[in-house]
Amino acid sequence: MHVNPYKGVTLPGAPQLFVAAGHTYFQLFAEEEIKKKVVKTAEELVPKQYHEFLKVFSKEASERLPERKPYDHAIELVPGYSMFHSKVYPLSNNEQEELDKFLKEQLAKGYIRESKSPISSPFFFIKKKEGTLRPVQDYRRLNAIMVKNRYPLPLIAEMVDKLRGATLFTKFDVRWGYNNIRIKAGDEWKAAFVTNRGLYEPLVMFFGLTNSPTTFQAMMNDIFHDLIIGGKVLVYLDDILVFSTNQEEHDKVTREVLCRLQDNDLFLKPEKCGWNVPKVDYVGYVFRW
Repeated sequence: MHVNPYKGVTLPGAPQLFVAAGHTYFQLFAEEEIKKKVVKTAEELVPKQYHEFLKVFSKEASERLPERKPYDHAIELVPGYSMFHSKVYPLSNNEQEELDKFLKEQLAKGYIRESKSPISSPFFFIKKKEGTLRPVQDYRRLNAIMVKNRYPLPLIAEMVDKLRGATLFTKFDVRWGYNNIRIKAGDEWKAAFVTNRGLYEPLVMFFGLTNSPTTFQAMMNDIFHDLIIGGKVLVYLDDILVFSTNQEEHDKVTREVLCRLQDNDLFLKPEKCGWNVPKVDYVGYVFRW
């Protein structure tokens, strides 16, 4: 008896595909089609009732040097610290391309500038799970001589308890995270990093600085203070969660959150928002009551 190893399979959003045992042409074609994702605009992703806040979801508008605010990140060094400098790490051809791209983009946004700092931290890349490269400024030596800010982050156990009984959730992810906060004027040189293209210093707060999480959390707590205290919103660093038990209140609080983000020149990733859902994945936990 002859058995045809090919079987037609229809997948949502994809043409008629064929799958066979082994790595056939049809399988490879099917896998590539499945991997393709349709990129939606902010207008499509954001509910129409909130379209007056579309600027909050604009990637183009978010690529700017933030204005100075009371939350500017101070880099205070311990008394008697010693200056240090780091070696330049060698890069592969692929890493060199990524470095040149990184420097071009960061300079264009105003996030970094050329430096003459007597201090320098190393720069290199680490490979993410999906194979892409992530730039790293290794601030371990700087962090060792930095005065620590002990402002606390929210306790996960308390956050879980506050969510009990909630039936509606809306989740936001702040775009660019720490880069929304300027480094305090005069402190930029302390965070300088060295590359084979030269020495640069950041004008905005970067990941890796020991006090970055506490500075960012303090800003977010201040912006949403009454909503957090009132049990309507949770904020863990750049993750915002609106939670409610009825639709009317939920819509009202969601609008207030968007208004405050707009007033404070903060932006969101529309593709990472979850609107009016009964179940939500937040800070590594799935909540559904």
